[in-house]
Amino acid sequence: MKLRKLTQRMTSALLAGAMVLSLSAPALAAAGDAGASAAPYEAASAAEAVNYGITVTMDDSEAIKVTNKNCENILGSNYTSGKLSYDPKTSTLTGTGSFGALKIEAPNTVDIMLSSDTDDDVVDGDLLIDGAHNVTVTGTRDGQTSSNHYGTIINGDSNITCTGNVLLENKGTGDVVGGSGDYKDLKVTGAQDVTVRGKCGSSTYTVYGSAEINCSCDVTITCESSTAVLGSLIVTKARNVTVTSNGSHSVEGSAAITCSGVVTLENKNESGRALSGQLTYTPSPAGAYEVRAGANRSAAEAAEVVRTDDEGKTYGPASHTEAYIRIVPATAVIPDVPDTDASSGAVGAVIVGTAIGGAAAFVGYEIATDIILRDLLPAGADIPVNRGQLAWLIWGAKGAPEPENQPAFTDVSEPEMAKAAQWCVEQGILTAPGETTFRPNGWVTRVKVIQTWGHAAFISLPYLQLMQGGNKNLLRYACYVAGNALSNEDLNL
Repeated sequence: MKLRKLTQRMTSALLAGAMVLSLSAPALAAAGDAGASAAPYEAASAAEAVNYGITVTMDDSEAIKVTNKNCENILGSNYTSGKLSYDPKTSTLTGTGSFGALKIEAPNTVDIMLSSDTDDDVVDGDLLIDGAHNVTVTGTRDGQTSSNHYGTIINGDSNITCTGNVLLENKGTGDVVGGSGDYKDLKVTGAQDVTVRGKCGSSTYTVYGSAEINCSCDVTITCESSTAVLGSLIVTKARNVTVTSNGSHSVEGSAAITCSGVVTLENKNESGRALSGQLTYTPSPAGAYEVRAGANRSAAEAAEVVRTDDEGKTYGPASHTEAYIRIVPATAVIPDVPDTDASSGAVGAVIVGTAIGGAAAFVGYEIATDIILRDLLPAGADIPVNRGQLAWLIWGAKGAPEPENQPAFTDVSEPEMAKAAQWCVEQGILTAPGETTFRPNGWVTRVKVIQTWGHAAFISLPYLQLMQGGNKNLLRYACYVAGNALSNEDLNL
């Protein structure tokens, strides 16, 4: 029955794609002030030390150079609210616990991972990171903790310059960046993928301030229960930009976005708005694009298309009443090379604009794959875009089993992600490109997600046969032909 429903929905989606084509032609709340430690942080003797090129400064203390002498406990034993350590084998600087205002200067080969497993700020003050590779800050910090302090993982301005991916996530109900009555802004420069996620509550936000992001790959800002950005949003040089919320606004201010891919501003509270101020969108490279808006995605797909064919023309209405806004450029690309390293910028793609018009094809592809994946994946799960996310999702759906062997992938530093990768490889669900490498940032297409999910035995045999036997052709058919309804015979049912 479910398969028949899926077929019906698939047929409807293809017809909808045809309509699109015809219309568009293409430290420290618990421990007190971190600066009030009993003694200055310890610094090891520099005699005969190996300098790793990393400098750590916390609060107003003297800068600490990280060496082989102090790398196991960079802040020293006098600081007990958190521990910073550096592993030269994996080039990873790890911080566990709660810290004061933190400044880290590092080579662009160093990954930085800061986390707390208690209800504390991870960074109680400004966070400045300069020169790292991947940057991850995660914690579980709940909402208001006092009359003037709201729970957050970064209680200050965040300024991150790096060459890899950025993940900032609060799994509790507090802010991700914020935490007090004053605006706390987020600035990211030079990164690849930038992801900022928060559950939030009725009076907390993913970013309690403005966000300015310069990156080469995707920007994803998510707020499950409130406003995502409580200020302006500026994005430059990105690929796809997605902001999702469930409050009064997705962006409580204006948004200026320059990118090469798809822009999605979605407020799942249909009585809310995508943004309160002006949206300024500039395609890069310059070219035609289409804009759809409505109370939700379905309404937007059915709404009249706002389209420009003027080379480089900027889209910028002064105000919006819609909860959902989607912009698709004619040059939108569909990734088609599984496991390509997305972080390298060498993602393979098929440019469908030359076939039937890029915007229409991309929409058709997304509709088709969305329908399949919404039926297959756990409710509320984000669609994985890289190997790490896919392994994590499958491992969690299987109950987070322990792998037979200790994780040995040097390019996966997060412990649970390492378990997920190790287990998926042991089970033959995913392959590892090398004995010590997993490539968690390797790009996976939606087709690959469907096939791998089936391989993990989450799909019934008839459906799995469909996926293995013809799904890639089916999806390409949706992209390039977009409109010819497929019969049960065509689907081998």
